[in-house]
This record gives sequence, C-alpha cells and structure tokens, in this order.
Amino acid sequence: MARRSSGLRAVVKTAKILNRISKQIEKDRQRQQREQSRQEQAANRARERYHRQIEQEERRAELERARIAREEERARQQHERDLARITRDKLRQEKENQRSIEKAAREESRSQKQFWKDEAIAGKEALANREQERASAKQDAIAKFLR
Repeated sequence: MARRSSGLRAVVKTAKILNRISKQIEKDRQRQQREQSRQEQAANRARERYHRQIEQEERRAELERARIAREEERARQQHERDLARITRDKLRQEKENQRSIEKAAREESRSQKQFWKDEAIAGKEALANREQERASAKQDAIAKFLR
C-alpha cells in the first residue's frame, strides 16, 4: 500500500508539475499574444499616422495648387485690365491728336480766309486809293488848267 501511495504521490506530483508547466505555457502564450497585439496596435497607429500625414500633405498640395491658380487668375485679370487701360489711353490720345489736327486745320482755314479777306480789303483800299489819287490828280489838273 505504501508503494501504491508513493506511486500515487508521484503521479500527483507529476500532475502538479504538468499543471504548473501548462499554466506557465498558457501565461507565456497570453503574454506573447499581448505583445503581438501591442505590436500590431503600434504598427496600426504608425500606419494611421503615416496615412494622416500623406492626407495632410495632399490637402496642403491641393490648397497650394488652388492658391497658385487664384494668383494666376488674378494676374491674368490684372493683365487684361492693364491691356484695356492701355488701349483706352491710346484711343483717347489718338482722339486728342485728331482733335488737335482738326483744330489746327480750322485755325489754318480761318487764317487763310482772314488772309484773303485782308487781301481783298487791301486790294479794295489800294483801288480806292488809286481812284482817289486819280481823282485828286484830275482835280489838280483841272485846277491847273483853270488857273
């Protein structure tokens, strides 16, 4: 009986050792799963952070492209306004030049008319003077003759 009891004790002892080993293996397995889970979570967080950074960079790039497009549009519109202003200024200058030319032509025409009026008046005065001189000479001749 003692032998049996010692065999039973050995079986119990072996069972306890196996149970302890089994519990240790389970703890190791759980620890390994927790570690693996932590590593996966860390990898997922890193992956998410990386994707967020890429999305932010894409948003920044899109905003930059939009800003550049707005600046280009603003510059294009300013260029069109400048061209329109330059064209208006040139047209206004041409109109002013044309008016000046027309005014000078009118002045020249007036001067010509006045010149010819003056010439006509001078001619009439000269004619009148000659006629008066003739008449005067006639009177002098008549006066001499009568004397």
